[in-house]
Amino acid sequence: AVAGIWPESPSFSDDGYAPRPPRWKGTCQSGKSFSPKSCNNKIIGARWYADVVNESQLVGEYLSPRDLNGHGTHVASIAAGNIAHNISFHGLASGVARGGAPRARIAVYKACWSLEAPPADATCSEAAVMKAIDDAIHDGVDVLSLSIVNLLGHLPAFHAVAKGIPVVYAAGNFGPYAQMVGNVAPWLFTVAASTVDRLFPTTITLGNGQTLVVCFCLLSSFHCK
Repeated sequence: AVAGIWPESPSFSDDGYAPRPPRWKGTCQSGKSFSPKSCNNKIIGARWYADVVNESQLVGEYLSPRDLNGHGTHVASIAAGNIAHNISFHGLASGVARGGAPRARIAVYKACWSLEAPPADATCSEAAVMKAIDDAIHDGVDVLSLSIVNLLGHLPAFHAVAKGIPVVYAAGNFGPYAQMVGNVAPWLFTVAASTVDRLFPTTITLGNGQTLVVCFCLLSSFHCK
């Protein structure tokens, strides 16, 4: 996760995990609202890189591996979030949440910073990303997963692949045309987002007693009835 992590999330519980493997060389770097105890046997490493970022971009940020805007937590849970029960969005869509590899361990390298901005507007220092990837290789990661746009032609990622570490990038969804993706270097796994056929209905009662059912759905062809 290049934008940090929120370690208290149930997606990062280490219940039932064995101690971290002896070959792991990483560390849990502390900082604002993040102590060495923020790591566990699920989050086995955390580092942050702010020394090459303009100070104006760090005002209000957590100078630590802690996530400010939720992006790093979101993508980390998608990739490797543990199985979490009774999860909902403000009471909607209650169920079980899990990542693609729920028993995998996570190491966080926070190289991107933003002030509650969308990930596309985050400040990702190329030098910081290169240092983070080098540290990840040294620490002993098995897979690298990054949700960032093209940096230096993906040369840092090529360095990891040459060391035998698969690198997974987000495809990006910034256009300018439909079905266009970024991060298409041949040594990357590029993963696009998807949609699911789920509805999130909410009943709203107006002051005159009229009742409306409002739906949010992830496929435009579905409608509330």
